[in-house]
Amino acid sequence: MPLRDILHGHYGIDAFLINDAKAAALGEHSFGAGRGLSNIVYITVSTGIGGGIIANGRLYNRPFGGSGRWDT
Repeated sequence: MPLRDILHGHYGIDAFLINDAKAAALGEHSFGAGRGLSNIVYITVSTGIGGGIIANGRLYNRPFGGSGRWDT
């Protein structure tokens, strides 16, 4: 189901979908302990381990939904 397109068509707003950990990182940056900071790393442990990186005030995003990654 093309949820992003449906929301855009119905409400006339730009919409995007992200996972819960990245959404939490954005929320923490905007309203929580990361408020006013340009760079944060947010890590969550729940049903899995996830997180989000805010660099220079923007969510760091990689292709196919990835965030940070260490190559060996």
